[in-house]
Amino acid sequence: MSDPKDVEEFASPMELSVPSPQSENTPKPRKKSVGFAPLPEEDLKEHHKQLKKKEQEKLKSNPFHRIPPELAYLEKNKAPAPKPLPLFEKPKPTRPRRTSTSTLGDLKRLSIKDLSVQNKETELNFNYPVIERPIAAHHIIVDIKYGSLNSFDLSKINKYLLNVSNVKVGLGYGFSGVISEIGATITEFAIGDFVIGITDPRDRKGSLSSSLLISPNRDVLIRVEQDVLDKIDKIDINLAFENVENEFEIEDDDEDGEGEEEVEEDPVEVDVPKNSVASFKNRVGSKNPFALDGLTALAKLSSFQDLYCRAKQILTHLPLQNNTANILINGADTNLGYTLIQILNSSAYPLDKLNLILIIQDKNLENMSKFVDQFTKGKYYSVSTVKKISLVTHDLANEDIVLPNEKVPMNLKKAGYFATQVFEAMFAIQYYDNDKLIDETNINDYKLDMIVDIVGSKKFFQTSGIQLDKLDELQLPIHKHLNCSLTKLFNGKVKEPLLVKILKPKRFGSCFVSSCKFHTKGPTYNVNTLIDHSESVMNPWASKWSGNLMNNLAAYSFYDETELRINKDWVIEGLDLLLANMIKFKIDHFIDWRDNFKKYLGDLRKQDGMMVIKVEDF
Repeated sequence: MSDPKDVEEFASPMELSVPSPQSENTPKPRKKSVGFAPLPEEDLKEHHKQLKKKEQEKLKSNPFHRIPPELAYLEKNKAPAPKPLPLFEKPKPTRPRRTSTSTLGDLKRLSIKDLSVQNKETELNFNYPVIERPIAAHHIIVDIKYGSLNSFDLSKINKYLLNVSNVKVGLGYGFSGVISEIGATITEFAIGDFVIGITDPRDRKGSLSSSLLISPNRDVLIRVEQDVLDKIDKIDINLAFENVENEFEIEDDDEDGEGEEEVEEDPVEVDVPKNSVASFKNRVGSKNPFALDGLTALAKLSSFQDLYCRAKQILTHLPLQNNTANILINGADTNLGYTLIQILNSSAYPLDKLNLILIIQDKNLENMSKFVDQFTKGKYYSVSTVKKISLVTHDLANEDIVLPNEKVPMNLKKAGYFATQVFEAMFAIQYYDNDKLIDETNINDYKLDMIVDIVGSKKFFQTSGIQLDKLDELQLPIHKHLNCSLTKLFNGKVKEPLLVKILKPKRFGSCFVSSCKFHTKGPTYNVNTLIDHSESVMNPWASKWSGNLMNNLAAYSFYDETELRINKDWVIEGLDLLLANMIKFKIDHFIDWRDNFKKYLGDLRKQDGMMVIKVEDF
């Protein structure tokens, strides 16, 4: 056997560390180191503690990890938490004034409110677009106060049967307001100026907007001085249908309207009649269909721009030879017709001889007779002009009993009977020529220089079925003024439209100007029927260059004026006539656009009319 000492010498440390159960009281043998030291637990804790301390000091040295003095109380055993702020009693809220700046703040400078529509199939309503700031250097922002809306303005929607863009179609062209912001390069205007204008018809924006972004290079903008506003405030601009002995002042268009008549104290001062609101109330009283209270000078100045521009773009085609004019207006009982009549009888067209034939509805005959009397023997009569204005109706009065809300069809005249009345009106100016008989040698002096179509001419003027030989057999009253037959005068053996027969030869510059759809079946006053912009795509007369080419080939000159054109000189000329009290406009309604404006839109679509709209201050 081996020695126990030798066994102990070669025993493992684990075996040596376990005490023997037999010898509990025997002393433990001393451990021998074989190269493995025990884990330094205390040293490791101290080491990690030092590392953590260095890491915290390093973080504190970084400015992004420093705790600001205000948050020092969040550290342990540091500064005490700050005391809470003392509480004060909350003041009682006061009711704010209803002003745009106090209730809406910056909203007025960011968003606008306009009357617009997405396309023809959607309902006309308010839209809230945004004007980007800062505006371009050549732009101006106008706070709109008043705008006008007439039947023609509604036809703008007909262009957009399908509108796939996010830009909505705004309504209205004419406006008046105050400049609120100008671009850096604008020098002729200043903030706070009163302005009137008309928007570019090629843009989708409309004038019925709380704020309007104007580009003077495309839109028309005119500054209005205070003295002009004071003068306009004293002028009645609403068209009257009065007897010739009365003043040409504002009046209701009811045939049986009666009331007190105000007489001018000084009839020479025709440009400053009495106050419109007072005179209107005294004459019309309870029959007033709308209230003129609040019709300020700015409101009046928003009503004429687009109508005057439409009239002027038609009259640019009028050939003036020897300072005479023979003109027929088909649809003279419309706002455009009223404007054309007044311009032709104003100082803008000082003619030596004027023969004007007005085609109207029979129901408007009495009012139109009073209207034209103002130019032939009334207030606007001029002895320096040989003038004859004839009224011809295209329908016959319906004498049947008509129930309320009953639709009565228009009883149109026979084409031959209508043609004889037109011939009679053409020869009416002959009475001023010492009853000179008319024959083939002088018939061109009585033929027309221009035909203006506003309500549709296909039923009468485009027909070629008028039998002039049959009319000669009847020996009508007009034959006593003729030295030959109607067949010889109007080349009755050649089948051609009536408008070609009554127009002067093409070499004289005569023309047919249409402000509505050329192929309208019969006279109508519905704007959706009259104006259809979709056909302008295939219409060669829609553009100037192709229209000139077609006119070189056609038997007569034709001009399509269904699209509005604007001109600053035209607007200034219209303003001058308005200040001279030589032109007026038939205003059917004056409303605030918050007062259910939609109930008036149906009437504007079916029957020609106009309303002035007060735009709310956003």
